[in-house]
Amino acid sequence: MENFINGYPGHEHQLREGLRDVLGPEKSDYFFDKFLEYWFTEEDAKLFASFGFNSIRLPVSVQTGIQLNSRSTIDTSKTT
Repeated sequence: MENFINGYPGHEHQLREGLRDVLGPEKSDYFFDKFLEYWFTEEDAKLFASFGFNSIRLPVSVQTGIQLNSRSTIDTSKTT
């Protein structure tokens, strides 16, 4: 989650720490689990494809990329 997207200064780890401090570990973990689950879906990809896009930039931090990769449900067999 890049700071220019969420509107808060600093780095993702600072945002995560701040939410953990305010919400507590359980609710904070739930928030970020759901964030990763829904922030970009197959339906989103279909929408961009319907506009004629063949590529898009998804701004993510390295940590988010690692988390997504470990939980990926995207069918990569259809990629070239």
